[in-house]
Amino acid sequence: MRLLVGEKAPWIVCLQETKLSAFDSSFVSSLWGNSSFNFSFRPSEGASGGLLIMWDTKEVEVWSSVSRTHFLLIHGRFVHSNEEFYLVNVYAPCGSRDKEALWGSLAAQLLLLRGKRVCVCGDFNAVRGRRKDAQLGEHRCKLIMLRLIHLLRILGCWIYRFSGGFLPSSKGMVPP
Repeated sequence: MRLLVGEKAPWIVCLQETKLSAFDSSFVSSLWGNSSFNFSFRPSEGASGGLLIMWDTKEVEVWSSVSRTHFLLIHGRFVHSNEEFYLVNVYAPCGSRDKEALWGSLAAQLLLLRGKRVCVCGDFNAVRGRRKDAQLGEHRCKLIMLRLIHLLRILGCWIYRFSGGFLPSSKGMVPP
């Protein structure tokens, strides 16, 4: 992690499934690699979960951090442009009922931020390999993923795939 941060010099890094119940500055410093950082975290629940957001304090000023079950939200601004933002780091549970409860909780939070600059990132545990699809039922997995996509579209979010490109918008709008 430290080499990647050193090479890419990101302003913000989000980690999911840290599996750690506590963080301290020396541990986060070992990940970040320099002294101009701060962080917020949500501890793991047993052997799973755990979220960490780290940021470069020369570039990002964070005013508040909110920890909820399965997500961590920060609110702040980019120092040089003075642009305000919200960032939500998500680690979704594997169980479909727990996941649907998360979508409801996340939707309520995002509705409060409608019209603001918001980025949602994380591990949604929604795209699974065929083995896991078979365990839960391929139809059930696709249904859960479609609910997430529908929720994000209702909220006006653009969905970017790691493989590149945006998912088509239901409104036919062009992403920024």
